[in-house]
Amino acid sequence: KIYFRARKTKEELLERVLAIADFVADPPGNERWISEDEDDDKFVRFAIKEKIPFILSGDRHLLVLKEVQGVKILSASEFLKESKDGNSI
Repeated sequence: KIYFRARKTKEELLERVLAIADFVADPPGNERWISEDEDDDKFVRFAIKEKIPFILSGDRHLLVLKEVQGVKILSASEFLKESKDGNSI
């Protein structure tokens, strides 16, 4: 028997993300979590300030954090798995 693993297309992933995404300005503040790339801190700052439950990213500097002050940091594959499993992201 041959088994195939179903994969989402890039378009399906983008459609899912855009259904829940907001585009925002750089938030004020100077908190630091990512010493290797301080420009990434703005995403964490904003998510905390706005009580956003997760950040979807492919950036390795963000992904190593896993979670900051209740904000999960997920890769695309983690996002798809959690949303497919019905988990509260």
